[in-house]
Amino acid sequence: MIISGLASTPHLDHVRHVVDANAFTESIARRGVSGPSGVRLLAFHDSDKPVGRITELKPTKRGLVIRAEIDEDISYGKDLAVATKAAGGLNFSVGFRLQDADFDVAPDGEEYLHILKADLFEVSVVVFPMNETASMTEVKGDSFDRLLGSVARLKIALEELNK
Repeated sequence: MIISGLASTPHLDHVRHVVDANAFTESIARRGVSGPSGVRLLAFHDSDKPVGRITELKPTKRGLVIRAEIDEDISYGKDLAVATKAAGGLNFSVGFRLQDADFDVAPDGEEYLHILKADLFEVSVVVFPMNETASMTEVKGDSFDRLLGSVARLKIALEELNK
């Protein structure tokens, strides 16, 4: 199943944090989205549940744009895909290590933590995000799409064997 949306946005969240739109730029450039140190796609911030792969992760003015694939060959990936479809989409949440931040004052007069730079290590699919604007905008995938994906992966594997 293909999912996309905003993994993080520069809006005030429920714990009074605002993550700057460019907070993860250096981290993403350094880590990438594949390999041993790449940014991971997880289910519910559970490091024991990698659930697929991120195909695009790009900081923009609106926030951190993500496009990813939930691997339905993983048992909990299939469950997550079914739950995502049933809900008409879920939400995203990010896991990171803080590197630089300042306190600022929101329009309501209360302070918030403005996160300026952070080391992003995972994006999770979640039901209830701290940042309600970090949500899926696209959910694609049905049995035919999965079949085409399997055929494409098989074709790549066969091409690798024939090299």
